[in-house]
Amino acid sequence: MKEATIRWSWDHEQAASFDLKMLYSEAGFGFAEQLGLDDVAKLFRPGAFGLFAFSGDRLVGAARLLSDELLVSWLAEICVHPSWRGRAIGSGLLEKIDERFGKTALYCDAPAEQVDFFKAGGLRPREILNACRRLPGALNAQAQTFSQAVITDDAFKYSAAQFDQVVDSVGFGITEKGMSREKLYEKLFGDGAFGAFAENADGQLIGFARVFSDCLSKCYLTEICVHPGWQRRGVRRALVRQIVSRFSRMAIYTEAFPKALPLLRTYGVLPVADLVGCSRAPLKGQESNAPSSAV
Repeated sequence: MKEATIRWSWDHEQAASFDLKMLYSEAGFGFAEQLGLDDVAKLFRPGAFGLFAFSGDRLVGAARLLSDELLVSWLAEICVHPSWRGRAIGSGLLEKIDERFGKTALYCDAPAEQVDFFKAGGLRPREILNACRRLPGALNAQAQTFSQAVITDDAFKYSAAQFDQVVDSVGFGITEKGMSREKLYEKLFGDGAFGAFAENADGQLIGFARVFSDCLSKCYLTEICVHPGWQRRGVRRALVRQIVSRFSRMAIYTEAFPKALPLLRTYGVLPVADLVGCSRAPLKGQESNAPSSAV
């Protein structure tokens, strides 16, 4: 039997909402049942990217990423129609993702039974990272936070120098060749990227958390960064509370180091036993000095 030719596309408008919802549903993605056709189209707002595999006009596979296209990408879903599995559609999706997003670090929360597939595609399990998730729901009113910091949502009230002072103090050392610092931070909080920012009484930036979201179904907590002089003073707790409050109606994901788990548990962001935190560094020849995306 002659193998079908697969056509790949990054144009989500080529994938009809009905076809994509059916693919998600038949591939076992339970959330598809809660999505209306209008909602499916909204999954690809700016900052969310879809890659689609077609055999003729039939949609046989898809992947969705949230990314700043600069430092970090997160693989939100990858799915292949059951009748097309075992025919290199999934591996082809990962290869195409690397072609476009190879300069970024790539993270995913892999189902335990699929770890070998992701590992073969370059996304390796990280034993030190805990894949965590918070399902949609109201913020626990008892999970209060106490901090002298003021928390805001406005990334653009702070100068590049203020961001530099915070990220350099914890050793992130974010750099990007050929880009001004002002442009760099503007892009880090561009389409699909959101932040919570902590400032002291003088309005000086002392910490921030960054999130990718499709503003519909999922968000990904990519970094929390607090100046050492303000650590252990409730700032991280206040930042996480702000994020959870803002995105409470969506599923929240992150990969967390063990020391961050008590804080995340306070706000219902819990380790998931059947998910494995996986990642790959930026590919060689595609430079990116990305900070660790883990919380």
